[in-house]
Amino acid sequence: MSEKLYDLGFVEEMSGGNQEFTRQLMILFIETVPESLDNINKYFQSNEREKLVSELHKLKSTINTVKVPSFSQKVEEFEKLCKKGGSADSMKEYVLEFNDVLPTVVDQMRTDLEEVEKGNNGSL
Repeated sequence: MSEKLYDLGFVEEMSGGNQEFTRQLMILFIETVPESLDNINKYFQSNEREKLVSELHKLKSTINTVKVPSFSQKVEEFEKLCKKGGSADSMKEYVLEFNDVLPTVVDQMRTDLEEVEKGNNGSL
């Protein structure tokens, strides 16, 4: 697989090296990000900006916790753009990028989680 798009260093530091906590956070990420992405697409398509801003705000904390370096700033920028009433074209660029990158991050994390659960030294 290509270069890893996320870094669990912050999570591992925050948990004091508790692998079960890190594993649970990975599961939560894998379960919630696709739903969040679906909501972002839905709210963008239906021009529900307040709901879109709310969804982006929730996603921002998730992305910042799991450290998706290429994306932390993007979520912040997109949220600000929505609040300021940015054009649909400029918002669409973010939506397209989110649809491209976030599923890859989820897939990478799912693969890493499967490796951990298979017992590859039990480490993340």
